[in-house]
Amino acid sequence: MLAFLAAAGRMMNPVKTCTVSWVDEDNRLIEGLFSSCPATLHTRSFGGLNYTQFGNSIYRVHRVVQRIPGELLRPRVSELLLFQKYIDGPVDFETLAALPGNDSFLSDGTNQFVHGRRLSLTPPLDFEKIKPVPPKTSMHYTSFHTDGTWVLHRDQPIPGADAATFHELLVLRKDGLAISSGGLEELAADNHAAYYGGQKIKGADPATINAIAYWSSEDAPPGVTVQEPDGSIVFDRRHAWRVTLAGIERIDVSETQLKALRADLQQARSAAAIGW
Repeated sequence: MLAFLAAAGRMMNPVKTCTVSWVDEDNRLIEGLFSSCPATLHTRSFGGLNYTQFGNSIYRVHRVVQRIPGELLRPRVSELLLFQKYIDGPVDFETLAALPGNDSFLSDGTNQFVHGRRLSLTPPLDFEKIKPVPPKTSMHYTSFHTDGTWVLHRDQPIPGADAATFHELLVLRKDGLAISSGGLEELAADNHAAYYGGQKIKGADPATINAIAYWSSEDAPPGVTVQEPDGSIVFDRRHAWRVTLAGIERIDVSETQLKALRADLQQARSAAAIGW
């Protein structure tokens, strides 16, 4: 009887298989250091993600476990270890730490990285002062950060940006709802220029730059078109630009259309103020 129970217990133990895959920063397959799962793997965790070091490089470690029925009563457990290259060294893995509340910023005390990209700034970023550029809304995560000296868009410093006056443009719909800028980048301005992502908007007046979103072209002033729901129109006192999934483009507008855009923005601000 005991032998039968022992055999039955062994039958219930899962059959385990483990495979390994290696990818670069853009998720393209690369040749790895080994093809089977290591017996031991030293990892450290930042922001809920696990990292390990091979040679001079740091890899993110993704573990995918799939449980599937097997023969008779014995289940099968298939495990995949995915190593994604994240940081090129040199880097001190044991002292590497993330910015509190934002694991996109990493430092080992000497080297600084943003989204895995090494920064070489003079002076270096002040990790104690890094914060999102205002006004960050609950509708989207801003890609602009500043430490009071530097302004970064994602992992790139913005040359010449004025950290003291740099701010993200709050994009409103006519009903007062704050939304993301549309397209793939955010809109921002300082005292010297207006920006789409980390690039200056050529010819834009930062003192009068604004943006408004429309659900459709029927909702926008006559002759002003948007290419997707909640598409943004950027405008200053003389010019206008349309934000699309492909980028930002200058559009021809009349003074009548600019007046209508300003009126719609005033309506949106009034709606936002009373909480429609």
